[in-house]
Amino acid sequence: MADKTEAQIVNACAESAVYYIECKNQGDRHCLANKGVVHKQGDETAYLECSDGRVWYRCNAKQCAGKRVDIGNIPASASAFFQEMQDSAK
Repeated sequence: MADKTEAQIVNACAESAVYYIECKNQGDRHCLANKGVVHKQGDETAYLECSDGRVWYRCNAKQCAGKRVDIGNIPASASAFFQEMQDSAK
């Protein structure tokens, strides 16, 4: 995989899979997806979605449902990890 460019790795992952990373609160959490909302400790509703070459912050809490924030591009290291996961599953 060393001969692939960062863009090729990101595109390969974006075309074939969506990955979810669960977030864990340490105390109360100010929701990034719904400004002004604070979730209490133990309300584990936030997660990151890696899809379409991007990282999205999402929240499944009732008052935040359907809201998300674009965090940025999937880092090349994460894309390479996701690609390795896909390859090993074949």
